[in-house]
Amino acid sequence: MNKTKSNKFYIITLILITALMLMMAINWKQPINFALKSQEYNSTKNSDAPYKINVYYFPSKKRAATALTYYFTQQGYLIEMLPAAELDGLNVFRYSSNRIFFNHDDFATAMEIKEVTQRILGYPLNAYRFKVTQATHSMMIVFTEG
Repeated sequence: MNKTKSNKFYIITLILITALMLMMAINWKQPINFALKSQEYNSTKNSDAPYKINVYYFPSKKRAATALTYYFTQQGYLIEMLPAAELDGLNVFRYSSNRIFFNHDDFATAMEIKEVTQRILGYPLNAYRFKVTQATHSMMIVFTEG
């Protein structure tokens, strides 16, 4: 009886190893080719503009943020609209003036975007340079309740 259990164990182990090898042979490229690839934030297929703009808004300015997001999307910019509550540091700006933050190298483009934004929305936008160059986005616009 002990020999029968031993034989069953070897047979089951052999079947499992064979099934595992068969599955690996069928899906050979899956374990080797990982789906993670390094990507830049800008895709030339999606946009001619080499900038990503994050638009943060407080609840009273959601409509303005939506309008601006729509406009810049139509112009081919990569733009993302996010509630200001997602960044803790933005609460200090809640009742101040609207702001645009930009990388030092993007000064000319930031001023163009600032002027267009002021023209579209009809109220001023103060411009500030990031102290440290941002890699995940080129510009950040904050619509405040002030």
